[in-house]
Amino acid sequence: MSNKKLKIAVYAISKNEEKHVARFCEAAKEADLIVIADTGSTDATVELAKKHGAIVHNILVTPWRFDVARNTALSLLPGDVDICVSMDLDEILQPGWRDVIEKAWKEGTTRIAYNFDNGDQLPFMQNKIHARSGYVWKWICHEWPMPDRIEEVCVDVDFVMAKHKPDVSKSRKQYLDLIYACATEEPDSARHSTYYARELYQQGFYEQSLAEFTRLLTLKETILPADRGYAYRMMSRVSHHLGKSEDALTYARKCTLEDPHTRESWCTLSWECSVQGLWPESLSAAMTALSIKERVNANNNEDDAWMHTPHELAAKAYENLGVPHLAKAHAQMAKSFKEKENPDERSSSPAADQAGSWSKGRHHDVPHKRRRVQAGERKRRRGQVSA
Repeated sequence: MSNKKLKIAVYAISKNEEKHVARFCEAAKEADLIVIADTGSTDATVELAKKHGAIVHNILVTPWRFDVARNTALSLLPGDVDICVSMDLDEILQPGWRDVIEKAWKEGTTRIAYNFDNGDQLPFMQNKIHARSGYVWKWICHEWPMPDRIEEVCVDVDFVMAKHKPDVSKSRKQYLDLIYACATEEPDSARHSTYYARELYQQGFYEQSLAEFTRLLTLKETILPADRGYAYRMMSRVSHHLGKSEDALTYARKCTLEDPHTRESWCTLSWECSVQGLWPESLSAAMTALSIKERVNANNNEDDAWMHTPHELAAKAYENLGVPHLAKAHAQMAKSFKEKENPDERSSSPAADQAGSWSKGRHHDVPHKRRRVQAGERKRRRGQVSA
């Protein structure tokens, strides 16, 4: 850029985050300022934030919308801020974060995309670091900063900028109503439909989830093959939970036809075939999954597909097909992956938790569709910077 020192602000919204606020402020202390818009904490969040150097504003957003809250927080930043780093209080900026941002931010840059550790084994891309002007948050829930009448210039950095350390005891029940409001507000949005269908599934409303995924596939909006594959992947799982074995298998096969280049598709088919005792097809799908070596950095990836799950599935299939030496080899590889993921875990069965983890599904917070839409619908220049 120039010799001018960049002014960097970390900003966030909060409500009853006393467990996280000291850690958050300590990790962000290299910022020129930390601004928190508190939305009604009844615990010690505000006092602790001020004690640890944050500037705290009390705001009221009713009816609740995340986009309004974040836009309000953004509006509280001084106009001379160059770079805005949006965070949640249960996220932790990693050592060296400021140096990486300063090296990446060149003249004309408006946004930085970076790796984000959501608590799983493999980080994914996020891009909530942006210029002070030209961005506005959109959507009631699963909100995102979108460019507003600017030519976006986004730079990618190969650096884990932040880690997510959430309070797992917090209920997600409020999100269902908010995501439903999103889907109602923009009924033709594949993004909102995907979120709504997934949330219904995660909260156990299987019939409604299946209906929404089915509706998703009929929308006029162009849906990429990877997103159609994801929908069929989830429809297979939902059907399995509903006891509809024939439908579960049909959807799993459709998943591989729509999106044959990802391990997740083939693990879905292998798992369903395993449940139904279709061992040759289960083995073929598991080995196809293992033959895929390149992981696309998409947000509907599932980490298990790139670690123990395909080996567990192959081991189970080989075991039932009477090939014990190959079953043992894949079981050992699965065990090695699982010990790296959790050193305290020592599973003796090659498929010990496969039904528990793979059929449930573990997803990052931003569907695949969004990154593709952002990259495809906007004119943007991209640079590649390694930290």
